Amino acid sequence: KGKSKGKGKGKGARDNNPYAVDDRLPGMSRQEQKAMANHMQSFKGKGKGKAKGKGKGKGKGQRNANRFKEWSVTIRPEWEFSEELGGVEGGGMRTEVALATLGKVNLPASSVQYEDVLWAGELREYDKQFDRVTVKTGISLQRVETSGPCVGAIFTTAQDDPIIEELFQEQSFHVGTTDQCLAALMAASRSVYSWDIVVSKQEGCILIDKRDESHIDYLTVDENAAEQPSNDRTEDINAPMKLGLEASCINQNFSQQVLSRASKAKSMDRANPFQDEDEPQPMASGAYRYRRIILPGNTKSQDPLEAEPIHLLVRTEVNCTTGGQYASVKALNEYDTAKQPNWRAQLQTQTGAILATEFKNNAFKMARWVGSALLGSNEIFKLGFVSRKEPKNPHAWSILSVQTYSTKQLASQIGFNEGNAWGIVRYILDKIRACEDGKYLIVRDPQRAYLQIYKVPWDAFDEPEEDDEDDEEYEDEEGAVAK
Repeated sequence: KGKSKGKGKGKGARDNNPYAVDDRLPGMSRQEQKAMANHMQSFKGKGKGKAKGKGKGKGKGQRNANRFKEWSVTIRPEWEFSEELGGVEGGGMRTEVALATLGKVNLPASSVQYEDVLWAGELREYDKQFDRVTVKTGISLQRVETSGPCVGAIFTTAQDDPIIEELFQEQSFHVGTTDQCLAALMAASRSVYSWDIVVSKQEGCILIDKRDESHIDYLTVDENAAEQPSNDRTEDINAPMKLGLEASCINQNFSQQVLSRASKAKSMDRANPFQDEDEPQPMASGAYRYRRIILPGNTKSQDPLEAEPIHLLVRTEVNCTTGGQYASVKALNEYDTAKQPNWRAQLQTQTGAILATEFKNNAFKMARWVGSALLGSNEIFKLGFVSRKEPKNPHAWSILSVQTYSTKQLASQIGFNEGNAWGIVRYILDKIRACEDGKYLIVRDPQRAYLQIYKVPWDAFDEPEEDDEDDEEYEDEEGAVAK
């Protein structure tokens, strides 16, 4: 969607974007560089209104004041007060769900049915040499040249997926979505930062999707830590959004570097549906597994919608195979080497302590990763540990270790309850199915532990078509012009 036709060299957005200098990270296609730069720039001036509070003085109050509390999307006043919907809060146009409530719902995971519908892309074997990497024999994370986003990196919306559109027309489904969106819902009760997804409902069909350049495209770092990264200086390399951009880049490169090139990749039923014919470089390696997932209904409910099974079409992802099993590949990253525990000094001898710290500080990210892996029935989970070579250089990293887990065992280790995860999905779907046709925004309130659900206009978040001649440009570090 939206092919770039760059002409000549120029500065454009880079002149006006205070984030652009450090955002030209290796391993990003031109389209991704533009998306990320625009995403970072968009954080200026977002929010719901002026912050209020009493926090005065030093100590904890001052530290908490610097936490990242931006809304992921600007909330419009007309979304809250609509004459058409009665203008009463909770009267159908706006409702809120306490995250604590989501932690109590349940749908037995054993009752959920999975069925493969179609595969697309390709699969390579995992390179087992990375299992032997240690702190002393660390490997530099390399830039991987691909024409498009890696599986698991920058996600194409469900609306722009030609295979989802095709399958929805050919077969019967109630809901179409991606594992990225479902995993965010499944892990919602662990989230701290704001994020959002968009739900469209028409004639009984529901599309759960993300906005272009949505927050859930990007990973977070230490979101759940007692001392989160400070947002006092947004241009700092260790500010929350900067760290999220760095983590996303690391995972994109890592997911490709650990693949074996010794043998030919296995082609799936279809080619990668997002291949750009105008790009000479190959797409990043990975497979999309389109699945029918059936959520059973509550047979004891008097509500026919709650009693009815829900059929979902879900685009899930598989990074590679290893030992004949499907695997998901992710990487945690260390940015502050002065913090304890220090990976280079303690990763080999105190792996358990480091894992416990990372699982606690990145609970939402880990739950999203595990949720996505389970949706795609990835039996194996490869977790990399990647650290900056120098504390002040967010562009050069070393792979220090790769740990292998059974995805089910990892889910248990981080306290991810699959029954609760599916209970959350069913709970939200039942709410949406009971609403009239329309477009809805589900957003995590960054100030309070709630999900807010708004009914928004059909054209909300739609961007006007831009003329190629007017597209802003900026140069990457190698002089290439990104549109």
